Amino acid sequence: MGKLPCTCRISISFSYDSGSGEFGVLLRTDEQLENGYFIRFEPNYRRVVLDIHPRAGDIPHQVWSERFLSLEKGMHKLAVILDDTAACAYLDDKVALSFRMYHQGDMWGLFSQNLDVSFQNITVNKIASRRCAKA
Repeated sequence: MGKLPCTCRISISFSYDSGSGEFGVLLRTDEQLENGYFIRFEPNYRRVVLDIHPRAGDIPHQVWSERFLSLEKGMHKLAVILDDTAACAYLDDKVALSFRMYHQGDMWGLFSQNLDVSFQNITVNKIASRRCAKA
């Protein structure tokens, strides 16, 4: 995990192996991972979703954020653009997921659960030096 600038571009290349798990990117989390946002890829369900912690009730993810995709094995590129509270994730320049994030923390990272994932070419480029709005 690392500190996340308010306005930046995160670029990641990844590939995954067989398994029935999930993987993704943690955004604006606290150090305990109790609060924050998760872009979660679920290859077995052929989708990417946005999850927010803590969750409101017993929902598996933000249902409005579900994007269906064909995530074939092989190398993929993910770009996440953050502009203070606005965010958009692009997978292979084909699938977009846009959302709002409020400041629950200033950390970011990668995760994998029950799936072998290789993350490569990871960069975080600050786009502008402006102060984050505090929720």
